[in-house]
Amino acid sequence: MGKGEIEWLWKKIEPLVKISESFENDNLKVNEGHHWSILKLLILAQWVWVYTTIIPKHVDQCYYIDLLAGSGAMRVKETNDIVIGSPLIAHLFAREDFDKILLVEIDKTTFAALQARLKRIIPAYEFKSKFELINADCNDIVSNIVSKVENTISAEKKKVHCLTFVDNWGLDTAWKTIEALMQIYTDLIILFPTVGIRRVFSIAKDSQGSQAFSSSLVRFFGDYSWKEAEDVEDLLELYKSKLSDKFKEKRRRDLYVSEIRVGDKQFYYDLILVCKKGPYVDAWEYIKKRLNWTDPETVNIAMNTLKRRDQVMLEIFAGLDYKISEIEKKKPRKAGKRTHTLEDFT
Repeated sequence: MGKGEIEWLWKKIEPLVKISESFENDNLKVNEGHHWSILKLLILAQWVWVYTTIIPKHVDQCYYIDLLAGSGAMRVKETNDIVIGSPLIAHLFAREDFDKILLVEIDKTTFAALQARLKRIIPAYEFKSKFELINADCNDIVSNIVSKVENTISAEKKKVHCLTFVDNWGLDTAWKTIEALMQIYTDLIILFPTVGIRRVFSIAKDSQGSQAFSSSLVRFFGDYSWKEAEDVEDLLELYKSKLSDKFKEKRRRDLYVSEIRVGDKQFYYDLILVCKKGPYVDAWEYIKKRLNWTDPETVNIAMNTLKRRDQVMLEIFAGLDYKISEIEKKKPRKAGKRTHTLEDFT
């Protein structure tokens, strides 16, 4: 990463501090989260960086889709800090801007807060042309999102690829929603609520367990296969296996599915990446190994990244830059042709 790129990076993320500070007194709803929750934002930021460095070279348009977008801000319970949410992470950390950003939020108050914050921060012309906010249950309107992407491909004859973030707080997204998304070319980053699902599973597994909890698991997994699991680790493997099977069925491609475990013994979750298998995924392996995602010190690094300048952040993105350059060299360049083709990512 040269001097020019470092300056570009700081220019891109410099607004982070001012934006976060502006959220502290705007009297709008703020989502609450544990300090471990901000690590998903750091991971998302890194993958957005990788994605928007590589994918735009091979397609006409890139979309960012956030099915559970939230209010645009999160308050960390342990420290009372406010940090930006996933929609702004995607916008600010994109090396090449997304052509469209589709944000879905079910709660009316939360949706209003998100809309107000984005309108205040994003220039009006950009907000109108690039952002689409939808106040609805993502499970009810996912077919509309898929149709929007497919219509762009068919009507405008454009190659479109998406990055979809599914930030489950609980068992929010039905399996049918994940299935529908696999009809389009998209990377999926899915938060698997490992600890949260453990309690639901233990109650539902009991012969006298709540029917509501059982129904929630059926909706999340798409069937009763969860009943065969012995513990939450089995459930995680089951979910990954279902992702793999459905990806191959829908896309006819070899799948890469890998999770990053985040948190400690009391609170943890798994962030799962689903995409086509290929050299591209080396960047995820780098992200996975670069930091210890179960170490509380990593929380401090994430906070510094999201709140102010930090030398560690430069090291992280410099490492990603190097990894990206390695990926792009893995296939020999032929005269007049790109190093990779769309087939490598879809």
